[in-house]
Amino acid sequence: MIESKVVSIRPNDVVSSAKKRILQNKASKAFLASNFEKAFKLYEEAFWIDEDDLESKIGLFLSDIGLSFETEALSIYDLYKNMITLSQKRYKREIQKGILKLIENFDENIANNSNDNALKKQVLEGADTVSYADIESLLENGRFNDGFLGVMFSSKIVFSTKEEFYSFLRLLVKNDYLDMSNRYIESLPYVDEEVLKILGEISLKEKENK
Repeated sequence: MIESKVVSIRPNDVVSSAKKRILQNKASKAFLASNFEKAFKLYEEAFWIDEDDLESKIGLFLSDIGLSFETEALSIYDLYKNMITLSQKRYKREIQKGILKLIENFDENIANNSNDNALKKQVLEGADTVSYADIESLLENGRFNDGFLGVMFSSKIVFSTKEEFYSFLRLLVKNDYLDMSNRYIESLPYVDEEVLKILGEISLKEKENK
């Protein structure tokens, strides 16, 4: 006879889980509106309900970063949500751990550099660097999400020409990283004709996705 195992779920657990999700949803909306102080408090409440939930921990850390580095915090959050959406559910925990490592690298860069300009250059950088030419084929072979995830978590992408950067932006657009491509463009000191074309491609992609 096969022994059956009954798992008991207490009503309080269900209520706590529902409350946590509500807090996380409210926190996410506040975060995307750049209200990082409010987002921090909401994620903090959710975290104390379930300290093992990495969603709350990521939101808590990024909200704290957002108070001083808005663009960088939003970019990491955008990367995280895209990875979760485009990857299979069984990879969620692995992705979350990778994002936490990315945040850790960011914090180390802040701690080790006192010059603001140096800090901005080190956003999303790991200890190693990789040229875009070396990873371009990986990102273009139909496994963009896996390749991009690995690079973002471990390396700094170095572009040797403007054309390489434009190619990277178009890959972001092609793979629906529209917010991230926009943020890269917003960080540019000026916009040339090629960037305007890419902005048009972003606009077209947004219409297609509606």
